[in-house]
Amino acid sequence: MLPIRRSQLCAAAVALALATAGCGSNLTEAEVLARSGVKTSAPVSAASSGATAEAPGLASPDSTPGATAGATAAARAPAGRASLTGRSSAASAAVTPAAPNAAGIGAKPGAHPVTPNPSTAPGARALPPPGPPGTPSGGAAGGACTTSESGPIVVGNVGNYSGAGGSSQAGFPVAVQMWAASLNRRGGICGRPVQVIVSDDGSDPARYGAAVRDLVENRKVVAFVGNGAVLSVQGGIEYHKTSGVPVIGNDCTSDIWFDSPILVPTCADPKVQGRGTIRNGVDLAGTTKFGYLYCREAKACRDVHNGIQGGGAKDSGVEVLYEKDVSITQVDFTAECQGAQAAGVELFWVAADPATVSRVARSCARQGFHPKWIAGSVSFGPESISEKGLEDVIVMNPVFPFAGVSSPAIDEYERARQTYAPQAHPGPALSIGWTSGKLFERLALQAAHDRGTITPATLVGAYPAIDGETLGGLMPGFHMTPQGARHQPCYYVLRGDGTGRGFVAPRGASAICS
Repeated sequence: MLPIRRSQLCAAAVALALATAGCGSNLTEAEVLARSGVKTSAPVSAASSGATAEAPGLASPDSTPGATAGATAAARAPAGRASLTGRSSAASAAVTPAAPNAAGIGAKPGAHPVTPNPSTAPGARALPPPGPPGTPSGGAAGGACTTSESGPIVVGNVGNYSGAGGSSQAGFPVAVQMWAASLNRRGGICGRPVQVIVSDDGSDPARYGAAVRDLVENRKVVAFVGNGAVLSVQGGIEYHKTSGVPVIGNDCTSDIWFDSPILVPTCADPKVQGRGTIRNGVDLAGTTKFGYLYCREAKACRDVHNGIQGGGAKDSGVEVLYEKDVSITQVDFTAECQGAQAAGVELFWVAADPATVSRVARSCARQGFHPKWIAGSVSFGPESISEKGLEDVIVMNPVFPFAGVSSPAIDEYERARQTYAPQAHPGPALSIGWTSGKLFERLALQAAHDRGTITPATLVGAYPAIDGETLGGLMPGFHMTPQGARHQPCYYVLRGDGTGRGFVAPRGASAICS
């Protein structure tokens, strides 16, 4: 049995036990909700690989662990309420909330429930009331939204939600659940609820590959939505391309996601993101004396290094004074901090997971080394900003700014976060996961309008009809080619407010395009 490690995003959640055999750890929505605190007032089904899940606000499973493989315990939500159901390849057990799960992400057992009213939740910012239900920005043009299918629209989500990569990516399934809950409460897509099945690969490429195959061949998912798989995607990338089932939204960190029309990131390519990370640092910190560390375990980290050495530094106008590869298992970085300080580095980037970024920051602070820190996307976790030295970190986010700004599309995200996961710390993974769900929603509406059906093929066929789509400013302009995504070369920027508690958006809600 492999215990799920606590992530930065749900540090006080109850640990779940997952089996290591078979295709890896498949978590249903009930289990992910139990871990993350995403709220639902509807009954949910739960299944686990020979283990049961418990969390504050959820009753214990009422059926015996180890039931027949593939057994399903699904419950339907009342009309107009979120329908959150799912199953895994192993034993199933029904879980019924004793009351609406108001524990919230990070809530401790027995903690006072978080109020579900966004206008009164502690620390919540005031939001305008939601508008009438309708299609997203640039929704399917004309005609009724109908499909020839019935029942739930099943999508998958697979990623590094425990293990070494968990701290950077645990927000992906939380955000996809937020999106699905919000969408289903508004009636779903063409009256059909979206059902999300989440699989945690434990940062193991082999388990990632087995999980995506299981979800395609046995669960018949029409798409994957918001996969956060920096450390494991190589185990399933070729299967993704040959399966014909699109991956709509992903971690966007490596060029591995940009070379097939089946792979649909919500972000500009990694080279644009890398240049944006450095350029924002130069502009906002006012220095070109640059150094960086990059992890050796992930292709995404090596892509950062190759991009900087391959012209990114010159394009960004910096002088590289220090660079070194490091391990995400490394405990102390005294030597690296001393080396960067001796080289005269003033602008410092750690291309690794958030836990590694935090350890580097602590090591440098102990040495009296206080550079201006920059970070890119999911290499910076929602709680990393509280580390000494990182309070005014400059963060490139490949999708909309997750704090400090307001727009109709951003307010919809914030309203869903406050309603369904009120204690989720806003961060890159949460915003990318939400945008992934919104992009799937947009494509599914278009497919239903054009073909009257939502299938992997009709989702892919809907690409041309939404060319240039930004989802109301949530993402760079959408553009797919037979060679893969070629979205507009745009990104967004945030900066720590200096208190260690929050962010500001120095460029506002608008994208920066190169």
